[in-house]
Amino acid sequence: MAACNLSKQQQMFGLHMMGNYKDWNFKINLLSEEFQHTCKSTGSMLWESARLMASVLASNQTIVSGKKVLEQGSGCGGICSMIATKTAHLVVPKDGDDKALELLHENVTTNLQESSLSKLHVKKLFWGNKEHLESVKKLSGNKGFDVIIGTDVTRNI
Repeated sequence: MAACNLSKQQQMFGLHMMGNYKDWNFKINLLSEEFQHTCKSTGSMLWESARLMASVLASNQTIVSGKKVLEQGSGCGGICSMIATKTAHLVVPKDGDDKALELLHENVTTNLQESSLSKLHVKKLFWGNKEHLESVKKLSGNKGFDVIIGTDVTRNI
């Protein structure tokens, strides 16, 4: 796969998608479909499995209600994590890709109210990085998470 240059990135990440999940409406900034296979990052697009999981969570809030939730490989959209913030105690979407995390920060601050943002902590976790892992573990009080969500989680090796 070809690496993306800066001028292409400026064109590539201007796509906004509207998502509707039960009582939630999101405006998501993500990678345009025409560029989805031109970068090494898989986290800059919204995968169909994430849309399906978002629908499941929107219809079944008891899955995450009052719980500590970790979203593995959340990518740029964060729709599962944003829906979980309604009833969860703590939500930690994480990804190892810097561009995906940048878009994720933008998307959650655009779509969530302050009360939900206070429960959501975006974290970088690159597979095998002990410092990143410790940072995420601390958020759970070193007791782990009650629910772990992962949709189309991939690892580049």
